[in-house]
Order: sequence, then C-alpha cells, then structure tokens
Amino acid sequence: MFYPKKVVLVDLAYPYGKPKVYLNGSLITVAAQFMAAGNEVQILDLNLDSCGDEKVWETLATADLIGVSVIGSPYIPSVLRFARQVWKIGVPVLMGGQVIENLRPDQFSKIFSGTNAVQFHGPEDMADFPAAPEVSFIPVFEAMGKERLEVYLRHEMTLVLAQGCKYNCKFCAAKKAMREQFRCLEVFEYDLKHLAIRAKQMGIGKLEFYASSLDFFQNPLILAEYLKVLARIQKDERI
Repeated sequence: MFYPKKVVLVDLAYPYGKPKVYLNGSLITVAAQFMAAGNEVQILDLNLDSCGDEKVWETLATADLIGVSVIGSPYIPSVLRFARQVWKIGVPVLMGGQVIENLRPDQFSKIFSGTNAVQFHGPEDMADFPAAPEVSFIPVFEAMGKERLEVYLRHEMTLVLAQGCKYNCKFCAAKKAMREQFRCLEVFEYDLKHLAIRAKQMGIGKLEFYASSLDFFQNPLILAEYLKVLARIQKDERI
C-alpha cells in the first residue's frame, strides 16, 4: 500500500550574485508527479524564501523527503552547501537534474560525502508515478497560493513543452539520443488556459514564457499544434 508523504521541493537561488524569480519547469513537473501520486508537496524557492527564516527550517524539518533540481553545473557549490546545511535535520535530500543524473555514482558519493544526499538517476526512478507528459500542473499552481503564483506570473516562466533530443551533442546537458517526448496537448492547453484566466483575475495583461530551442528544430510540425494552442488562448482570453 502506498502511504502519502510530505515532500518539500527546493529551487536553489540563482548562482550569479542576485536572486532571480523564474518558475522552474523541471521542479513543477516533478511536483505534479508527486501530487498526482498522492503526496503532499510544498515548494520552497530560495530566490524568494530565505534559509535564515525559521518557518523555512520548520518546513524542511517536517518533510519526509526534500528534493532539489540542479539545473546546471554552476549550482553545484550552492546545492552542496544546502545539503550540508540540512544534514543536521536528518531528512533525505533527493537531487535531480541533468547535471546530477550524468554523474557516476562514485563521483556523486565523493562530492556529497557526509550529507543525506540521494542521487536521482532519471525517469526510471519515478516509474511508479504518473508519466510526466500526462500530469496537469494546476494542482501545483493552486497549492503554492495566490500571492506566490502572482509573483511568478509577473515574470518570465518556462514553457514546458517537451523533453529529450534525438541528437547527441557533447556540449549540451539535455537528455540526448532519444525521441523527443511532448506533453499531452490537451493537458498543455488546460494548464495554459488556467494560467491565462488567473493572470486576468490578478490584473496581469501579459504572460511571458521561455521555450528551449531544442523544441523548435526537431519536430516543427508537432510544435505547430502547440503554437496554435497559444494563439487560441491568446485570442480567447485577450492576453
């Protein structure tokens, strides 16, 4: 029997000297998978939340699992620092992201020696969870509360379209040498329409998104269907 757990997912502070508000697409995806599997999920964004805040530590200490998305090698020093900080509360820290997944187990163990860090190896570690392309992000948006959601909607966000690249370029940290997997088109439209409606309710007249160039040169005909969704929502919601 599956017993729901309390999961706290952490978005690390921007590593280049100042906080940067940016909705982490990979973290939102994992949060949606955990929630769809019956877990209670809370997101801490260290660009907005402070490790010096007592409430932050209370949240971390009461978790069954802490998850961190390491979206680039510049985040390694800060994630190591974070792992050492939370070691004393004894909660396992699951670390994921392309950078972490590409480390050999011996490399990971050496870097994070003396911490409670656990290496995430990829989709196979979440084989029992609902598939990432099929899950809606709306429960995650609702769980974070109106004030936090509004902060994100007033800044550029990730447009989560797909995962994977058929090429195998050495310089790129994306999931490579695999067929590109797109999000379910109906779920994508449902989520985006929800954000557009919420933005209008908050008096926000424009939403800005960033999409990876990987999505545009691999499968342009499939991508065109997603662009049609964007155009339709923009027309219907006048945003």
